[in-house]
Amino acid sequence: MEIEVSHKSGKGSRSLKVTVNGKRWITPTYFPSVSSQGVRYSVDSYVDLLVEHQFPFLLVSSYDLDRESMSNDLVKKINKFSDNGNILFVDSGMYESTWKRDPNWLFDNYRETISVVKCDLYSSFDIFPGSNEGYSNFMKRTIRAIRKSRALESRGELVPIVHGENPQELFKAVKKVLRAFDFELRIISVPERETGQDIIERARLLRRIRKLLDQQDQDTILHLLGCGDPISLVLFIYCGVDSFDSLDWLKFALDPDELRMRHFSHSVLIDCNCPYCSNNHYSTFFQVLLHNLYFYQGFMDCVGKKIIANEFEDFVENLIKPYVIRKLRL
Repeated sequence: MEIEVSHKSGKGSRSLKVTVNGKRWITPTYFPSVSSQGVRYSVDSYVDLLVEHQFPFLLVSSYDLDRESMSNDLVKKINKFSDNGNILFVDSGMYESTWKRDPNWLFDNYRETISVVKCDLYSSFDIFPGSNEGYSNFMKRTIRAIRKSRALESRGELVPIVHGENPQELFKAVKKVLRAFDFELRIISVPERETGQDIIERARLLRRIRKLLDQQDQDTILHLLGCGDPISLVLFIYCGVDSFDSLDWLKFALDPDELRMRHFSHSVLIDCNCPYCSNNHYSTFFQVLLHNLYFYQGFMDCVGKKIIANEFEDFVENLIKPYVIRKLRL
């Protein structure tokens, strides 16, 4: 993976030019996630939508691509998506296996899946803190899992996932992971839900992590798992986050005027004339999904242009009340 910092603006925000497997993309970036957990239709349906409409990014769970899926067309579809020059991110499947209480999803399952998927990014087989587990033992298991994941047969770039029981433990864990390896970590990820109880606490921790990464290498990408709220995206980009993923595009209707996520049933209240909202060819549900994808792509492109034009800090201050920015004390 090659990373070039093309521009910096504001406190931690920047625009990166990233190249992997000969493909180039520019941050900040939003990866729409697809999952079999807590969604209305099959994973195939969502992948078909993304492929048909040529959205350039996709995060898919390896749990949904396991051996039972190898006999159908799902792996072929996402490999075609990757072959067409799009960026494919495959995660460890721990989210789905945990929610479904499936004890049979093991590292060997992940190894087999990764070996047949043409991913550009793949996560480490992430480790969650056990109940009453000491920090030292948890970190040993985390580092061991990252080492094993790095050895997987894949053309993709490893994305270590770091967990912590609270923001303080998460920061310590990131620091420990950065110090544990003699190879260069080009990208690292943390879950948004573990960075704090409220948006201020989360922003402060992400800014601390960005500063920590910059001490190692200013090119290191910071990826935030499970974040798709537009206001959060803006504030966290301001703090130094480069890329995001979430299932929000499948669960809400994005209001482009108020930059908020509405309940799906409220989608008819959104005044939008995007190419999909003005087209009655689609069912309401899939029309909203396409509207959401169109929103995220345009929104991240807009943010990136404001960073490059040195207008992002003003954009943040106009969008987020000044007392919130002062409260951050970044």
